[in-house]
Amino acid sequence: MLIPISVYEANFIIQEANKKNTYTNKVIHESVVKYLSSFDSIKTKDVAQNLRTHLLKFNLSQEEVALIASILPEYKSEVLSLVPSLKRLDDVVIDQIVKGIRSIVQR
Repeated sequence: MLIPISVYEANFIIQEANKKNTYTNKVIHESVVKYLSSFDSIKTKDVAQNLRTHLLKFNLSQEEVALIASILPEYKSEVLSLVPSLKRLDDVVIDQIVKGIRSIVQR
């Protein structure tokens, strides 16, 4: 089963492939590296893992976790407009999600 991942997690996977030269198409690989490197709010695998762990505490789907971890919303209104399925959650829970993101990413 495939698990959706955030752009930050994808970036770490690509960085590992760089070290091992395990990519098959250099042109595509370089284009993906360039795109993913534009997302630089999360600097380490530990921070990405802490963020995923935080989000999973709220019984979110893997897709919701990947979306939220990719967009790193700063406000409740932002997360609700970008991930409408979260409207099922109580406002207090949404606040906890957003506050946790801020704390983990340290904005």
